[in-house]
Amino acid sequence: MSEELLQALSAVGTLGMDTFNACFSSLSKCDPEDYDTFDLKDVRYRTLRIMSALGHCEPDFDKRTIFVCPPVLVGLPQAGIPRAVMTGARTRSMIEKLHRFEKEHREDVSIEIIRQNLKTKFSIKNESPTFPLPNAILIEASSHDIFHQLGAILKIEYIPYSPVPYFLEFSANIKILEESLEFFHSAIPDWTSWIFNPIHLRFEKRKNSNEGSFLASYVRPIDQQRLHIYWINEKGAEIDRDWGRWFAVSKINNNVILYDKKQQALAVPATMPLPGLLSRAAVLCSGKSPNSSITGESKIADIPPGHPMDVFISVPLGIAEEISQKLEQRLQFNRIELQTQGE
Repeated sequence: MSEELLQALSAVGTLGMDTFNACFSSLSKCDPEDYDTFDLKDVRYRTLRIMSALGHCEPDFDKRTIFVCPPVLVGLPQAGIPRAVMTGARTRSMIEKLHRFEKEHREDVSIEIIRQNLKTKFSIKNESPTFPLPNAILIEASSHDIFHQLGAILKIEYIPYSPVPYFLEFSANIKILEESLEFFHSAIPDWTSWIFNPIHLRFEKRKNSNEGSFLASYVRPIDQQRLHIYWINEKGAEIDRDWGRWFAVSKINNNVILYDKKQQALAVPATMPLPGLLSRAAVLCSGKSPNSSITGESKIADIPPGHPMDVFISVPLGIAEEISQKLEQRLQFNRIELQTQGE
């Protein structure tokens, strides 16, 4: 479904969020009777986030618009012979040309197309439906010249170096975020609110408090747009939803990022997605979407037991440490159980 979705997005280039939602619902082909086992809106949102991290599109949630990224062959950071992942827009004719190129250059190029799935309800069990994500197209070649030839045939750019260090360099961090917050005195609005619980690591629907500091999510009655405000008593500041969650956790000095040295796996709570460029940096270490996992019956660091996790693979320790530092986290070294894509 998401391969068809990506091709549909590629055909139009830019579209409104409502059009995307309708297209997603049409292509998902789900039985409405299954909706009690998952939230289609959540699946749609997470699919879009992962497609953004993979470099396929850029969603603007404020303007409710999705921009499709141009197709690019992007170098991967692993040492050895050149490897790249295909990101951005995708058409059937491009894939056909890709396969023809592989047949004509069998000794110099190898193409791996990996099926990727999104599991519903943050579950790693097979009791809930899974939704396909765009295939990961990984290419290995004997030299950079081969990639340049392929790029010329596909009429797309080849970037031989990994952009991950640049994503990390240009990403914001918690300190910059805090300095940019513009607090205003205001009565806390009497709107339906979801308050982020930095202990349980998720938003909870409950009433506002008039004291203390907390992150609140609202739906403005006038235009139905989401609004996120970080409150300190009766002073509030608008804040990005993703950064706001990490900001709230950093304020209580909790550490919720795990790293497995042996597997080079980085795990973050699925209820706290990595912000923008940090997510893209983690994903483009491997060119694959994050795996799903879940913590066991015991608490790990400051992560509650039985909590859903997103696991990024092939992330070097140095990059994992930079991501943690951006979020004012101390990396927690722990074995991570990986779930195979497509299971």
